[in-house]
Amino acid sequence: MPADYAEFAFISLAAGALATLLLWRSHRIDRSVIAMWVLVPLILVAGWFLVDAEGESERKRLSSRIQGMAATYASELSLAGHAAISPATDPQDPSYLALIDKQVRWLALNPAVADIYTFRRHPDGNQLIVDSETDYDHNGSYEGERERRTGIGEVWAEWNDQLTAAYSGQPVFDDQPYSDRWGTWVSAFVPMFDDAGNVEAVLGVDYPAAEWIAAIGRARLGVIGYLAVVVTLVIAASSIIAVLRASIAERRRSEGVLRQAKEDAERAARVKGDFLANMSHEVRTPLHGIIGITQLLLESDLSAQQRDYQKLVKQSADSLLALLNDILDFSRLDAGNAAIVREAFCPREWLGGLLQAIGYRAAEKHLELAYRVRPEVPDSLIGDKGWFGQVIVNLVGNALKFTAAGEVVVEVGLDSSAGDELLLQVTVSDTGIGIPPGQESTIFTPFLQLDAASNRSFGGAGLGLAISAHLVRLMRGRIWVESRPGQGSRFHFTAAFRRAAAAPRGDRVPPPALRDLRVLVVDDNATSRLMLQDMLSGWGVTPIAAQDGAEALEKLEGCAGGEGAIGLMLLDCMMPGMDGPAVAARVRDRFGAAAPRIVLLAYPGSPSAYDRTAMPGVERVLIKPVMAGALLDAITGLCGTAPADAQPLAGGGERLPRTGRRLKLLVVDDAPVNRLVVTRMLEARGHAVVAAGDGRQALAALEREAFDVVLMDLQMPVMDGYQATASIRDRERVTGGHVPVVALTANALSGDRERCLAQGMDDYLAKPLRAEELWCVLERVVPADAPSRA
Repeated sequence: MPADYAEFAFISLAAGALATLLLWRSHRIDRSVIAMWVLVPLILVAGWFLVDAEGESERKRLSSRIQGMAATYASELSLAGHAAISPATDPQDPSYLALIDKQVRWLALNPAVADIYTFRRHPDGNQLIVDSETDYDHNGSYEGERERRTGIGEVWAEWNDQLTAAYSGQPVFDDQPYSDRWGTWVSAFVPMFDDAGNVEAVLGVDYPAAEWIAAIGRARLGVIGYLAVVVTLVIAASSIIAVLRASIAERRRSEGVLRQAKEDAERAARVKGDFLANMSHEVRTPLHGIIGITQLLLESDLSAQQRDYQKLVKQSADSLLALLNDILDFSRLDAGNAAIVREAFCPREWLGGLLQAIGYRAAEKHLELAYRVRPEVPDSLIGDKGWFGQVIVNLVGNALKFTAAGEVVVEVGLDSSAGDELLLQVTVSDTGIGIPPGQESTIFTPFLQLDAASNRSFGGAGLGLAISAHLVRLMRGRIWVESRPGQGSRFHFTAAFRRAAAAPRGDRVPPPALRDLRVLVVDDNATSRLMLQDMLSGWGVTPIAAQDGAEALEKLEGCAGGEGAIGLMLLDCMMPGMDGPAVAARVRDRFGAAAPRIVLLAYPGSPSAYDRTAMPGVERVLIKPVMAGALLDAITGLCGTAPADAQPLAGGGERLPRTGRRLKLLVVDDAPVNRLVVTRMLEARGHAVVAAGDGRQALAALEREAFDVVLMDLQMPVMDGYQATASIRDRERVTGGHVPVVALTANALSGDRERCLAQGMDDYLAKPLRAEELWCVLERVVPADAPSRA
């Protein structure tokens, strides 16, 4: 095997071995590597024949070329009179010199040819007749042994078969290099003929063997180059395929591991969800009984010590419920199950109801809880009021927890707007203990409080602010805090909303007659006064402010009689010096029949909120913080501007169902304590109640008599709430009619409300039940024109 091809074959096999070694060390050997070791040897074997054939082809091409030139030269020398030249010819003979000159010019035109010469047969060898006497150095002189002049008739003793053949009339090419003192050559020998057609001489052409060998080598290397590309592609392709297959296999293994991990995580999430659902249900069910019974006891005749004990029980139950809600909310957010729900709502009315529901916590600590919605905030928004309210409740609850005296104020303003897109900014400020410098950012970390002493003193799991921060991000906002130790804190957050095209159903529209009304606002808290003045001014009412009872009496004296008389007083219940009931008695005694109508603003749970008979002169009682709709209803009702279908307010300021009548309700619950709590809560409001222990009993009760509303527990023996509701709806499709079914359940996880509505229920209430939520739901589900069944 020639050296060039042997070297190529060795390099190819070495490259294949190196690739195999690397693949083996990276554990990526597969069928493609075996295929490579089959293909590469086959390519090398086939390539050897191809390279050899190309070398042979190039040898033939060069031979043909040299032989062609030799034949041309021989013919031209014969025509130029070569036969006339003999060893006796004078070297200066013009004919001889002409032949020499012709050969020199041929060499100039064909630089690859080294020498041209002619022989004639001689008994002692070959007799040189004409020699080109080449100037090999091209310097115009013949110097050195290689360039010396050869005389006519010099005899060369060399003789070979090629010259013999040429003398016999056959052109011959000797492709076997031979060497002499002038170099190594390959030569062509061509016979020269005289006019008679006889061989009179032989012309020889010398071609440098190095050029000959190099030309053949270049031809062979060209094919070797193509073969190298093919071998490289085979090795590379095999290696790449092996790597890709190994990567694909590894990815499949990884995907399998990830799939298994995903299934394990989903299984764990389901187990966690089931655990949370069971925990929520099992904890909420007794809590419903504890909180409900405690509330019923607090509304009964108790000694001071018994009342204090019951308050402690209720506070502990409320704390446990808040902790449970925080854990469930955090778990839901951590699992990514929180989604934005967009609906229209009235921010002023909605915020008042939201804060009023937690106002009892402020009242228990004798704190002022007030709110203000700035005038630039639209009356109607579209957004997720649930999450928005959750953040506000968390921040207000946090403020109440760390505030011992003073106030907690919620203020809603407009941060920015672009068309219908709005960014609201909410500020919750308090007069509590504040936050040490440098710890403002850590309070939003889950399960982290300022220090261990805070946890012992104030309780909580440290989740409320973390949940709030997460919800604010969902609403495309941000949350931050400003605080000074001992001077209180100001929590700010923003949330994105859209301006609603029209006010949602239930929005209050003040009658035009209110524009002539003058209202005296009496409250020792400046924020509460400002909030009430904003509400009144927005309705066209003229507000007059007083910070205590004495100032209120002075302003009443100053405005008595004439067109500037004050027609209505909004009177705070608890003020220093002279409280609200005392001021109301003084007003009645001083002005008699000319006294303004009086609405008392009481705190949740205070005696003034329920016993109006002990307060002469007071005609309505509203719970603080005052809801805009409740205040407007009270004003229009007392001042004779209410529409014909307006309903009166209860003594505590809470609205009855809009039907304005007693309802007949079916309470379905397997827990006796829960049935008792709901029954007593409804009966205290004058409603008629029938109780059932499971779904089958509920269906039997519905067969016997008609009900305005069914309050349905979900998890019950014999027949659960879902099955009972489905049976009720099936029967209604046959008999007609519709009875509202409200889910009353301890299932309070994400999706429980939606599942209840999908099963045909009209609304949803989570245990532990609060009276305010129950009245709102009854108002929503009871048709205004439905006949009473009580």
